[in-house]
Formats: sequence, C-alpha cells, structure tokens
Amino acid sequence: MKKKKVIIWTVAILLFIAISNIPLVSFFISFFTGNLSMMNSDYHYTSQNSGFSVWGSNGYEDIVSRFEAYKKRHPEDTVLYRNFQIKPWQFWRIYEYTYPSYRLPYREMPPNVSVDDVVKQ
Repeated sequence: MKKKKVIIWTVAILLFIAISNIPLVSFFISFFTGNLSMMNSDYHYTSQNSGFSVWGSNGYEDIVSRFEAYKKRHPEDTVLYRNFQIKPWQFWRIYEYTYPSYRLPYREMPPNVSVDDVVKQ
C-alpha cells in the first residue's frame, strides 16, 4: 500500500512538472510569479577579462557573433561567461536550461554593470 502511494505521488509530481513546462503554461506561471523575461533581456554575458560585457536582448546567436568579432580584436580574451544562474526551484523553466546559453560557464555578475552596458571596443 505504501509503495503504491509513493508511485502515485511520484507520477503526479512528474506530470505536474511536465505540464508546467508547456510553453503557454510556463508563460502564465512566469507572468504571475513576476519572473517573466521577454527576449532574454535579463541575461548578461561577460568575457574572461571583462572586456566584453553585454545584455542578451537580441538573443544568444547575436551575443555569440558579437563575441567572435570581439575575440578577433582581443585574442587573449577567449572565454565567454553567462552571469545568470540556473534556478532549479523555478521548475516551469526547466526546458530553458537545455538552451546553449546555459552551457556557458557561470560567473558572478561584475560590479557596476548597468542595463545600458554595451560592448567595449
């Protein structure tokens, strides 16, 4: 009897997490919890020496292409870091954690970073 309850609860929790990761459901959960991020505007990236610092408002591909152009001018600064954490308690965003931007190494947000940051040239 106890084993059956554990199985039922496990299936119910996994089903709840799976349903919450449907894009429309995830959008509403994010909206009502105040964690809605449109166009990844709250994603910040920096390089190893902090010479490249940019907000990800135009998407990951744009950040990578800008970083590649930066690396051509600064060949010693070759590692791109994400400055946003994975938040596993936000289970409705689990599908996002498979995106390429989350595969970058994590680094704390540098001090004195503002929303108006641009790539330093």
